[in-house]
Amino acid sequence: MKYRIMLLSLAIVAIFTTQCKKGKPVTCTQKIGAVGLKLGDTLKITCPANCGGSVWGVKSYTSDSAICAAAIHSGKISKSGGSATLEVVSGQDKYEGSEKNGIKSRSWGKWKSGFIFK
Repeated sequence: MKYRIMLLSLAIVAIFTTQCKKGKPVTCTQKIGAVGLKLGDTLKITCPANCGGSVWGVKSYTSDSAICAAAIHSGKISKSGGSATLEVVSGQDKYEGSEKNGIKSRSWGKWKSGFIFK
C-alpha cells in the first residue's frame, strides 16, 4: 500500500513538473482574461502550431489580443508553435500596428491593460 502511494505521488510530481516546464497550453485565440491573469502576473504559455487571430500593438499588446498570434508577431515563437513567457502590464495611451512574422497587428487608441513577452 505504501509503495502504491509513493509511486502515485512521484507520478503526480513528475506530471506537474513536466507541465510547468512546457508552460500552460493556450488555444490560438485565447486572451489573457480567459487564463485568469491580472496586472503584474507572468505566465509561461505554450501555443499550438498555425495560430492566427486579432492582435493590436507592437511589443506591448492589448489585453484582448490573441496571445499566440501576438507571440508569433513578437518573434517569441514561430508559426510551428512553442513556448513563451508573458507579463500583464498597464494599458497604453496608443498602440501602433505592424506586420511581422506573417501576423498583422492593428493600431488602437487607449486601452485598459496589455501584455508583453519577456
